[in-house]
Order: sequence, then C-alpha cells, then structure tokens
Amino acid sequence: MFALRLRIEWMVRTYGVERVGLQTMTVRDNVTDRKEFERRFKSIATNIFPEIYLDWLRVFERQQRGAWHAHVVVATKMDIRTGTDVVALNQLLKDKRDRKISKGVYYAGIKRLASSNLKAIWNEFRRLCGLGEFKERRKGRYYKFDACHLLPISSTAQALAVYVSKYISKGFEYRRPEDKGMRLVGSTRRVSRVCNERFSWLAAAAGFGGPSWGFWPAC
Repeated sequence: MFALRLRIEWMVRTYGVERVGLQTMTVRDNVTDRKEFERRFKSIATNIFPEIYLDWLRVFERQQRGAWHAHVVVATKMDIRTGTDVVALNQLLKDKRDRKISKGVYYAGIKRLASSNLKAIWNEFRRLCGLGEFKERRKGRYYKFDACHLLPISSTAQALAVYVSKYISKGFEYRRPEDKGMRLVGSTRRVSRVCNERFSWLAAAAGFGGPSWGFWPAC
C-alpha cells in the first residue's frame, strides 16, 4: 500500500489529476487460469496502452467465482476530468451495478455526464474489444475483454491508493495454489522506479533502545 501510494502520487504530480483515472478490466468468458489472463492483459497493454496512456499501474484480483480482472491506474494523453461530472457519473455506475436503473437510463446518463475526451477513450476500447455496435469485429482479431470502465479520480491520490490496494488483499483472499509466484502488482518502468515492493533489513540507529531491526521500502 505504501508503494502504491507513492507511485500514484507521482503520477498525479507528473501528469496532473485531470489526466489520471482508474480503469477496471473484466473478461467476457470466465477466465480462471492466471497465465491466460496475464497473456491477454500483456497483449492489450503492449499494443494498445502506449497509444492512449502515458503510464499505468495495475493490480490483478481473483474474484470469488474464480475469474480474474484488473484494476489499472492510468495516465492519459488527454484531459478526461474537465467537462466530466465525476461524482454523478460514479453514482450512475453504482446505481447500474445495484440494478436501480435501466440500461436506457444508464446509457443516456453517461453520454450526458462524460466529457468528449473520456467518451472517445471508451469508444476506442469498445471498438478494440468488439462490444456494442462493433460486434462484427469479433469475427476477426479483437481483445477479449468484456468491459474496460475508465473513470477520472473522484477524490485524492491517497484515497485512490487506499482504494486500489484493497484489491491486493481481496486477491489473496481467493488465492489458489496455482497462483503462487504471481505478481499481483505491475506497472510501466517509469512508475516502478518511484518505489517497489521489495523491503530490506536495516539496523536501527544507536541510542534508541539498543540494536533492533526493521523493514524499509526500496524507494
């Protein structure tokens, strides 16, 4: 969590809060094999992310039903916050998830509440994944993700770090033996250099109750 907070704060300072968002990526079929999910994510992250994003940080989470999905903090090339009613848009998505509103109300709402830049990125992922009006693309090559919800930051970088880090513990909660050795957190090289998850043993300074040992992050 400490490493995530420093990385996300760096992304906000470097690119501005108006260019940082959280994207959730799920798969159309019930992919429980972590190597297959890693392969799909690597493919879209390698071939598509550089065209849309400047940097990213992702957390993999295994759901209770066994399927994998990813939560990705991204730095976009365009301002996705200005012109977007972030609070209302988050509430709209929550209402849809809780089935309090119809699909018609939901789609009318997102068109009204999202900025043109944000909608452009949504539309690009729909095209790449063969969703909605782009279903014919499924006959050819496409990225097999069912949804790629991207939203601007709704509060602070610290709050976003707390929100994202909870998915690490959830990933461990439904962990399987075959998941051993899987890295739940990954990022672009620039982001990873800010702070990593490795910790080192350091002796405490003299004069503070004698010699002792503790962890210190490699930042």
